[in-house]
Amino acid sequence: MKHTKTGTITVTASAVYECTGSASAAVAVSPPVRLGPTQRQPSLGRQPSLRVIPKTTLEARQFSKEFEQWVTALTINSPESLTFRWATTQAGATGATWRVSDAPSPRRMGEAPKVLAQGTLKDAPPKGAVFQINFAPFIPKWPPVSPGFYNYWVSLTPIGSTGEPIGPASPAVKVTYLAPAAPVQFGCFSNADCGVGYVCNQNTTQCGPLSYVCDGHILRGSDGSQVDCTPYICQASQCLQTCTSVDQCVFPPYVCDGRGLCVWQSK
Repeated sequence: MKHTKTGTITVTASAVYECTGSASAAVAVSPPVRLGPTQRQPSLGRQPSLRVIPKTTLEARQFSKEFEQWVTALTINSPESLTFRWATTQAGATGATWRVSDAPSPRRMGEAPKVLAQGTLKDAPPKGAVFQINFAPFIPKWPPVSPGFYNYWVSLTPIGSTGEPIGPASPAVKVTYLAPAAPVQFGCFSNADCGVGYVCNQNTTQCGPLSYVCDGHILRGSDGSQVDCTPYICQASQCLQTCTSVDQCVFPPYVCDGRGLCVWQSK
């Protein structure tokens, strides 16, 4: 113990008590913790995970000829074939698998995105190669009424000689499907005066988005056109592409099979 004019300081291994002459003024002070030269403060937060950098790239072609551009996001106004370019430096890659899904990554509770189409590519070009995907078989025939839209994501994963993935997938290319913008018009007299996807309103003489009303398995357009969705029925102004019950097929004679397709029921 060390005696001073202001009181007594008692040093222990666990704490320091300082007395200023009054028993009620005693305060406990924790000693500082000294770390050795090789020790570190414990982590107080979550350690960031290491980010794996893909060695595979994927791009979509926008425009053509002298206006050609390669992008990672583009917009379409109708079902069409899109051209993609890919390359990889993944060691051991002999090809790749591509897929089109309705989401870029797992959704709630780890639910995987729905795969709409997929395929396999041979060879693994380090300097790039092109291929095409026809969107017509798996997306609606018409885009949703403006301002609605559909988003699709295209990704590509390198594979080895056994066909198994051997590296992370490429960053996804985003494809947005929506109705074309309304053309600038001072007025219209017929549908021919409007752009694709628009009709002339005879009352206002203005072009407006083409819309459809569902009538069983028939889509009736605001321009007087009709679309037969057979063997499926229509819902929300679109022809269904798959089924989960016979109620979504034109029954009879079509029924929903185990693959989720409306097929002819043989007698």
